[in-house]
Amino acid sequence: MAGRLEENFGKWMIAFMDDASRLIICYSIFDSATTKNTIKVLKKEFKEYSIPDEILTDLEQFVATKNR
Repeated sequence: MAGRLEENFGKWMIAFMDDASRLIICYSIFDSATTKNTIKVLKKEFKEYSIPDEILTDLEQFVATKNR
C-alpha cells in the first residue's frame, strides 16, 4: 500500500501488511511512490521475514490516504 503523507510534506509511505494478522511488516518513506522504491521495501521485508508464499493485491496502483 502507498499513501501520501500530509500534502505539505510531499512524501509517500510504501508499506506491506500481513494479510492474516493485519500487521504492517515493513514500510519506508520516500519522495515518490515508484516501482523502484516499492522493490526496495520488498527487499527489506524479504531479508527480515523471508520470501512470502504469495503476495496479494487488489490490483490497484496504490492506496492513497488523506488526513481528515
